[in-house]
Amino acid sequence: MAGISLVFTSSEPGSSGFCWCRCNPFMVGTATEGREKRAEHVVGGKGGQVPSLISLYEYCSAVPPHLTLLKNMKRRWTKLAVVASVTVATTTACLLAWFVWPTSGTLVGQAARSDIPGIKRSLLFGADINGYSRWGWHRENKGDTPLASAVQYGNLDTVGFLLTRGADPNQRDGSGMPPICWAAIQGRLDVSKALVEGGAKPGLPDVDHYGKPEKTALDYARTEGHNDLAAYLLSEQDARGNGR
Repeated sequence: MAGISLVFTSSEPGSSGFCWCRCNPFMVGTATEGREKRAEHVVGGKGGQVPSLISLYEYCSAVPPHLTLLKNMKRRWTKLAVVASVTVATTTACLLAWFVWPTSGTLVGQAARSDIPGIKRSLLFGADINGYSRWGWHRENKGDTPLASAVQYGNLDTVGFLLTRGADPNQRDGSGMPPICWAAIQGRLDVSKALVEGGAKPGLPDVDHYGKPEKTALDYARTEGHNDLAAYLLSEQDARGNGR
């Protein structure tokens, strides 16, 4: 269609007789606003009257191609912005979960500092009370447990709290040492009693990286010269039948 002439006539008294324009399909001449007009198409110099009424609003509301392109670009950029926002939020959540969310390693540090309120929060968020810290010095070493960490630092209150919350008193840490052996090395009679009362086996030996038993808590107490602790462990072992 090389050219389209639109002739709008109005039957309303007092209005302009007609408004004529020659344009492409996206540009239309305007007449009295808000009124329906009868359009007469003149194509190639020959006129033909359209039998139906055409709303002027429909003509004037036609969106030019460049505006349509801008609208489509805006929609695409909006979708891209939504995808980018979701990606950033997901990445942030993953980073927080990895670095901030409490784990067994967090519990190990809190047990070393005797941070009982912090331990309660970590347990509330699902940290494993018998998990390993995963920062052992060797490939075979899985790291410390929260109870082993509390015993190594001599935190009696933390040891008792962890035992009441379900910590395993006979679980060896990543180096193969049970908590009772750590208490014997340090000569902590009070901590040893708390462990035994919490279910620890006084004759449970430590093991090497191959799982071979080595020394017991009694052996460590005698080696370090903790006679009172050695006597207590010996009595407990005799009462339990070697205590294993």
